[in-house]
Amino acid sequence: MKTVIKNLTILPLTSAGELISGSILIEEGLIKAIGEVTIPSGARIIDGYNHLALPPLVNNHTHLSMVYFRNYGSGYTSLQGWLEAVWALEDRLQEDDIFSASLLGIGEMILSGTCHFRDMYFFPEGTANAVRESKVRANLGLTLFGDLEETHKRLERLPLFREWASESLLSWDIAPHSIYTCSEATLRKGIEVAQREGVALNIHASETAQEVEEALEKFGLSPIAYLQKLGIGEVASLLPHCVHLLESDYPILRDLGATVVHNPSSNAKLGCGIAPLKRLVDEDIRVTLGSDGAASNNALDMFNELRLAGLLASASLQEANALSPFALLKMATAGATLEVGGVADLILIDLDKPHLTPLNDPFSALLYSAKSSDVEYLFCNGELLMEKRELLTIELERRQSEVKKIWEGILQR
Repeated sequence: MKTVIKNLTILPLTSAGELISGSILIEEGLIKAIGEVTIPSGARIIDGYNHLALPPLVNNHTHLSMVYFRNYGSGYTSLQGWLEAVWALEDRLQEDDIFSASLLGIGEMILSGTCHFRDMYFFPEGTANAVRESKVRANLGLTLFGDLEETHKRLERLPLFREWASESLLSWDIAPHSIYTCSEATLRKGIEVAQREGVALNIHASETAQEVEEALEKFGLSPIAYLQKLGIGEVASLLPHCVHLLESDYPILRDLGATVVHNPSSNAKLGCGIAPLKRLVDEDIRVTLGSDGAASNNALDMFNELRLAGLLASASLQEANALSPFALLKMATAGATLEVGGVADLILIDLDKPHLTPLNDPFSALLYSAKSSDVEYLFCNGELLMEKRELLTIELERRQSEVKKIWEGILQR
């Protein structure tokens, strides 16, 4: 079906300050025209008056089915203590638990303007099925933990992951949890498989001061330098967190071409610290944003992450506008743009809100004034997934009920 969204203000995010007034034509999953559009016969027409169009936000690091552990274990005062409590319950999870939790998390993300996420969690088949049903985009990690024997067991799922590469909305990567939960042999194997399969390596790095101290004591290297020594430079890499970096880590990250994934809410909530966001940008290191899991955030709302990233960057340096709204929006959208010939992934923000009046600067408004509840429409791959705040591919109340029931069962196992 051809769709025309008319009377829009469009932020293509192709350059700072660029605004387009007009329409967007969507056909066969692609943007066919922007600006002045001739409405084709039989096209669906959406009136975008008083709406702002831009690319959806991207959640580049999460553990989706950890929605079960939302608001659990709030009394712990260290990441390690909290992790041990959560891991004990994660051992009770079963494959059948994942589908409903994934759909609930995806529904939460669509409602907050996200239709593309990168996941690192157990039983990814359930998440893949949820992605297919909800029609969003996802990159799912083949997670690795422990020693080489455990890694070989996990790699038995490789044929399944390879099949996903043929699907337009699914992709995958190799996702060793961290240098402190994976042996050196496991990490080397993960890099080897990622290189052979032509996929990225996604691994938590330098999240806490303790992690860095232990790496220096054990390896004589920071986590970043240790990963470089193991050969991570041979593959594309995503490094969630990077809160505690040594001076020597910056040139390594730049030389690796790594993408750092900043998780401001999770890092703040768990007391890990504040990532040196402006320094990373100044060093020409690519940065995107993530929510982390709902257990440590405790939401999957990327508008929260966008705003907090901007606020913390300025507060930590005592420098107003340490990063421009445009730069932060590029992080939050993982560099996406609205352009003719590009995929038709976009959101429409309802501007008819007290907190967006007067609008003045739409870039600043998106960063500091907008709320996720202002997202009224969401398209993914040209398909309308949310219309006037109504989810069209997920029965949200049903999934909430299922997750509550399953959680009660998990606690009793």
